[in-house]
Amino acid sequence: MTGRERVLAAIRHQEPDRVPLDLGAMGSTGIHAIGYNKLKACLGIEEGQTRVYDTMQQLAEVEQPILDRFHVDVVSLTNRFGAAAGSWKPWVLPDGSDAYIPLRFNPESDGAGGYVVKDSRGNVVMRSSKGCLYFEPCYHELAPMETAAELEDWNPGLFSDQRFDRFHARAGLLYENTDYAIMGGFGGQVIERGQFLRGCDQFMMNMALSPEFTHALLDKLTKYHLANLKRYLEAVGDYIQIISMGDDMGTQSASQLSPAMYREFIKPCHTALYQYAREHSDAAVFLHSCGSIYNLIPDLIEAGVQILNPVQTSAANMDPKRLKAEFGNKLVFWGGVRPRRRIKAGAMMKVKTWMSSPSFPLYGTGLACPRRRRIRSGNTSGSGWRYSSPGAVSSSTRSITCRPTPRRRMLWPCWTRLTNLRLTRNVALRLASGGAEVFRVRAGQNDE
Repeated sequence: MTGRERVLAAIRHQEPDRVPLDLGAMGSTGIHAIGYNKLKACLGIEEGQTRVYDTMQQLAEVEQPILDRFHVDVVSLTNRFGAAAGSWKPWVLPDGSDAYIPLRFNPESDGAGGYVVKDSRGNVVMRSSKGCLYFEPCYHELAPMETAAELEDWNPGLFSDQRFDRFHARAGLLYENTDYAIMGGFGGQVIERGQFLRGCDQFMMNMALSPEFTHALLDKLTKYHLANLKRYLEAVGDYIQIISMGDDMGTQSASQLSPAMYREFIKPCHTALYQYAREHSDAAVFLHSCGSIYNLIPDLIEAGVQILNPVQTSAANMDPKRLKAEFGNKLVFWGGVRPRRRIKAGAMMKVKTWMSSPSFPLYGTGLACPRRRRIRSGNTSGSGWRYSSPGAVSSSTRSITCRPTPRRRMLWPCWTRLTNLRLTRNVALRLASGGAEVFRVRAGQNDE
C-alpha cells in the first residue's frame, strides 16, 4: 500500500497493511523546532533547513529525509519540502540553535530578553518571555465590545485570491507527484476564535450572560468561515483526503462547556461547516479537540466529525476501550495513548522500563487493542518503537508510544498516536541508556 492508500483504508474502517503514521501533517501532530534540530542531529542529518512554519507554537516543517526515515504516510498541504527558499530568514531558537522563520514574521525585542509581535496598528498581539518556547497571543480585538450592534462593522477577514491560487497549485503538485495522503488545514475555529477575540474568560461568561452578543459573534464567524471554506474546497477539494478543523473544548477533568451549551452556541456552527465540507468534497472531516470531551462526542458525530484527535486518554472519561465500544463504528481516532504522568515525573530509565514492560498501554484508533503485550523489535514499516520528548514540543503531542504489528484478531483500523519524535527501537533504547541528554525530560511541565 502507498501512504495515501493506507490512510484512506483506515479512514474507511478497513484494515491497512500496517498502522498509518503521521508526523507534522497538522500542528497538533507536529514537532517543536528545538526538538526537530535535536532529532536531525541524533540521526546525523545535516542537509536542509529547520523552518518554523507555525510561528506561535514554533513548529518545524518536517523535511523529506525525516518523512522517509520514519515511513510517514500523510503530509500537510502547506509542506513545501524545502522550496521557496527566498521566503525565509534566519532565527535563533531559545536553546541557541539555528532555524528560519517566514519573512513576514517580525518579532521585536521586549527589552527583557523576550520578544513581542505587533500588528499593523502597533498593538502587541503575541509575546514570548525570555526562554519561552512559544509565542503567546495576548491581544483580544473584540474585548471592549458590549452589544451585538457593535459587531456590524467588524470583518473577520477573507482569504486572498493569491492564497487560494497557491493552495490549488500546491495541492495538485503533491497529489500528482507523491503517494502521501494530503491533509488540508482549514481550521474553522469557532469557540477558540471567540476566546481569542474576546478573551477566554469573557467569552465563556458571554455564553452564559450575554447570549445575544455571543450568537451574533458566532453567526458572523461562521458566515465568513463558510465563505472561505467554499473557495478552499474549490481550490483543493479534488486533491486532499483529510480536512482538519480545530476547536479545543476539553480540560483535564471535563469539557469546557456543557452539552446543552454546546448545542445552543457551537454545534450549529460546527454543523454548518462540517456538513458543507462533506457535501462538497470527499475529504474526511478531522477535528482536533483536546481534553475530556466524552460528553460532546455524540453531538460532534452528528455535526459531521469523522476523525477525532488527539484522543487524550489521560483525561477524565476518555478510556479508549469505552470510546471504541461506543463510537468506534462512527469515528476514526487519530491518537490515543496515555503517558502524561509517566512523562512528567519519570526519569529516562524509568520511561525505558515502562516501555519495555507488558503493561505498556497499546491503544489504537478506531479501537482499543484487546490486550497489552510486548512489542517485537523490527523495521519501522512493520513493528518498532517510537520515542517522543516532552522537553520542547507542541502542547498536544508530548507522549511516548509504540506500534504493534497488525493482526487479524485485532479489530482495525488502528492508529497509534503519532507523536513528536518517532525512532526505531534501537535508537530509543540508546537514548534511554546513554543519550538522555539529547531528549531530557523536564519534570513538572504540563503535557496537555
